[in-house]
Amino acid sequence: MGDTPTTSTKRSPDKRYAVIHGHFYQPPRENPWIEAIERQPGAAPHHDWNQVVTWECYLPNMVSRVVNDAGQIIDLVNNYRTINFNIGPTLLAWLEGEFPDVYAAIVAADAASAEANDGHGNAMAQAYNHMILPLANERDRRTQIAWGIADFRSRFGREPEGMWLPETAVNAATLRALAAAGIKFIVLAPGQAWRYRPIGADDWHDVADGAIDPRQPYRVVIEGEAGDNAPVGDGAPGGDERPIEGELAAFFYDGGLAHSIAFDDALSRAEELADRVELAFGAPMHAMARLVNVATDGETYGHHRRFSDMALGYLTKYELPKRGITLTNYAAFLAKFPPRYQVEIKPGRDGQGTSWSCAHGVDRWQTDCGCWTGETGGHQKWRAPMREAFDQLRDAAAELFEQHGGRLLKDPWAARDAYIDVILDRSDESIERFMAKHLAVDNTDDARTAALKWLESQRHAMLMYTSCGWFFDEISRPESVQCMQYARRAAELVRELTGRDLETALVEKLAEAPGNTTAYPTGCDVYEQLVKPAALPWDRLVAHYAITLGLGDELAEPDRIYHYRVERHDEQRFNADGALFVMARLSLTSGVTAEQREAMYLLAHLGDDRVRCYVTLDAAQRQYEAAVAAVGKRAPDYLKTGIEALARPYFAGEAFTLSDLLYDERERLVTSLLQDRLGQATWQFLDLFRDNMGLLKRYHDVGWKVPPVLRVSSEYALGEALADRLKEHRESLTRDRVRDITPQLDKAAMVFEEIVLDRVWALCGDLSLDNARALHEALLVGRDLDLGARLYRAQNEFFKLLKGGADYPTSETGPDEAAETRSLIAEIAAQLGFDLTALQQGAPA
Repeated sequence: MGDTPTTSTKRSPDKRYAVIHGHFYQPPRENPWIEAIERQPGAAPHHDWNQVVTWECYLPNMVSRVVNDAGQIIDLVNNYRTINFNIGPTLLAWLEGEFPDVYAAIVAADAASAEANDGHGNAMAQAYNHMILPLANERDRRTQIAWGIADFRSRFGREPEGMWLPETAVNAATLRALAAAGIKFIVLAPGQAWRYRPIGADDWHDVADGAIDPRQPYRVVIEGEAGDNAPVGDGAPGGDERPIEGELAAFFYDGGLAHSIAFDDALSRAEELADRVELAFGAPMHAMARLVNVATDGETYGHHRRFSDMALGYLTKYELPKRGITLTNYAAFLAKFPPRYQVEIKPGRDGQGTSWSCAHGVDRWQTDCGCWTGETGGHQKWRAPMREAFDQLRDAAAELFEQHGGRLLKDPWAARDAYIDVILDRSDESIERFMAKHLAVDNTDDARTAALKWLESQRHAMLMYTSCGWFFDEISRPESVQCMQYARRAAELVRELTGRDLETALVEKLAEAPGNTTAYPTGCDVYEQLVKPAALPWDRLVAHYAITLGLGDELAEPDRIYHYRVERHDEQRFNADGALFVMARLSLTSGVTAEQREAMYLLAHLGDDRVRCYVTLDAAQRQYEAAVAAVGKRAPDYLKTGIEALARPYFAGEAFTLSDLLYDERERLVTSLLQDRLGQATWQFLDLFRDNMGLLKRYHDVGWKVPPVLRVSSEYALGEALADRLKEHRESLTRDRVRDITPQLDKAAMVFEEIVLDRVWALCGDLSLDNARALHEALLVGRDLDLGARLYRAQNEFFKLLKGGADYPTSETGPDEAAETRSLIAEIAAQLGFDLTALQQGAPA
């Protein structure tokens, strides 16, 4: 199977291996028009749910705490170094930009595991955007696999051996596509196996009840491979069926053990989980090495089950090795122990396949099959119409892409498969390389933009099939809304390129999708109320930029808004009766499609949040100059004539206001407008508190509750004042205390976390007595103020200092200073929660 093993294949009956696989994935959450995630209020205090899951799962697994009985840290473990894993490409792209330290640790963990396992790393690829591959047409399936492989190669620097299938959904057509792409193995649920037999034998053993032995790999029988080299298709629209190439193995995870980890209490103690793993090995298997392998959502370890990353870290680094169990990964095990059995996968209804999360095959992503999460208690009759709406959009867009894109691109479908190179690197140089290879016409600006827009329409026509859109119970959930946003963006790009309206048919079909709420009775209502407002057409984008700049830092002239590059050609300002009028002309260039538009705008700021912005696209220089002259002349009379009179006839559209800004900028600007007043109110609240401190204490003495207006205002003011004083790095901090009044410390805690982290970094850069004193004193302040700060990042950096071997000052500073520094380091370690003795010994008892 695959490459010739580089190590001995002699099998010992006593050799026990374990693989723990984590499928790490979040649905893409970026607004398709700006390629950025907007604030999600439900994720507060974090910006969005990706941040929530990162702080609870992805980051902790990078530096998982191993603690002693006293709760002190005795080691930090990178779980990605010991477990098998896949991470969705769209999630990896987000992590690379937002949490580069986590991203780097994941890539480094795979490299280290590959070095330790003869080139076989822990990481697996994944079909690109978690599309249910058995329900895809042949072209989409091929592109999803090709993009997943290319994304993996670019990040991990090697070819993937295994590929994670979204929801482990598989059928014969998917198996053929994987084999043709050179994938060596997949991971499936035990209930997906149909029957197995020794390779070369005639008789099959039925395991349709899920009784497949998960302690070994199997060679997958692919329909059409036995003595048949002709192409075998699945009948899905989109054609281009291809012959089978290569071989494919399957690992079936231990279903009972995986269920206990994901849904029971198996992660409560690492020792008890290790007992379960040992039990799963069973008796020796005919002189063959035994494998216990489990696969769950990676988010189990920290997000679904808080702090369970700690149990995972102790289990994999200490507990299993202590019991003589070898932690490995699927690829390394497969290289040492090729399959001795072959298996056939259940075909599912009408050959559509099976999955790990739907008892009805893959119906969860196309029908009201009965699989649900129990959130609404309603039906899922919307699933079929939504898929049908997307299918008709996909097919119509594909036909137009082939027709029109074929005039621009030598081979539009080959270009789409290769477009992942541009997605991964949108630099001008990357785009030029791509166009030089795939353009069939001269490489002009117009041709390049048209080609990119066609390819973007196809990207969104695949993103709309992200599986999460059908997984839950209600069509108005964010996951379904996100998929509809991708659909609208795909239709919009096609309309811009051809004038063809694909959106009307899409909305008509969505109107047949019944919801479960009175607010959103159909998919059409969801589309109108939740999907359309997310769009950011060019005029709204210009207004977004103008209002953000005009009400933000008026001295700054940023050259970018989201992925758009901005070039400002001119700006004129007029003041009249307390109002500010800004006229400007600019160019915007999309960082995705390279499309460029000229625009001019009139921004009228009438004070506070009263703002109007008028936009005209593709305005000529002469038109702009005339508008500037007219506004400059009429601005002083705006109170008499009204704002509209200034804007006409140069701006025909409706005015944009603060309400037209996206959530993040709207929140930031409103907060900025209030900041001065809040500052004034804070000091007034402080004066009120201090002037009445004596009376407030008497309230407590006689058992009365502090009046709400005094309690709330005092708690807010004290918290703001403390944060301000922390920002000033004052060495002596005190806090007025009145029982029943506790300052709001969230902001102060965040400031304090940054101060401590800065001082840890300073100490790591220069292990001097002064730096040690500064960090020690800061930690004492935090203890005295009881800020409840989360010193997670500071602990991570300090751990590197401890494990790297501190180079304490000696000769130049003298023994007394070196001794004091060493003593302070020990105290700091204790303050940050470390057991320094255990760390120096190197392993827990």
